[in-house]
Amino acid sequence: MPFPVIPDLTGGHGVLREAAGKIAHPAIRARGTIGGSICHADPMADYPAVLVALGAEIEIASNQGMRRVAAEAFFIDFLTTVLGPGEMVTRVHLPTAPTGSVGAYEKFARADDDFATVSVALTMAMDDMRCSSIGLALGSCGPTPIRSREAEAVLFGSDFTPNIIADACQILGSATEPMDDVRGSASYRRTLIPRLVDRAISQARAALLMRS
Repeated sequence: MPFPVIPDLTGGHGVLREAAGKIAHPAIRARGTIGGSICHADPMADYPAVLVALGAEIEIASNQGMRRVAAEAFFIDFLTTVLGPGEMVTRVHLPTAPTGSVGAYEKFARADDDFATVSVALTMAMDDMRCSSIGLALGSCGPTPIRSREAEAVLFGSDFTPNIIADACQILGSATEPMDDVRGSASYRRTLIPRLVDRAISQARAALLMRS
């Protein structure tokens, strides 16, 4: 079944809008494209983790026809995607956001126009103060965006107590393969993960409370 046309980036899709606003600086944002960014597949870029958290699908075209690949499967290694010879990305499909969901994007970088040292893309909803839907992915913590269904399962149904968030972040951190580079060591990146995840959850919860 085709994904619906999305007129604007509201609800849980707002995480994509937030990430776009934190890419480099206005000149880059005015010329760059989401297709170009994901095809480059730099794990420190902003869009890849967001599309993985949202459960997006990437539409690929060639003279052999069309195919769709889940964003989580599209990125297979550092600067490497599933694209084969003669293939190009033609569209990004976002699934319908859960009712009442919100998105949050946290990015720690050396400067506003730099790539992320660590980024957190989050989409979530709550029902009766408990998590009813969640998608969470990390950027710049491995050769591809990191998403852990096990960590999400810990958060799902919870009321986001500090212990629950810490447990989820421990699982999430164990799934990472951070690198040492000029933006930070692997150890430093692992230290940032729980702090940024907590900030993203706090931002999303605040947005949900404002609606109620």
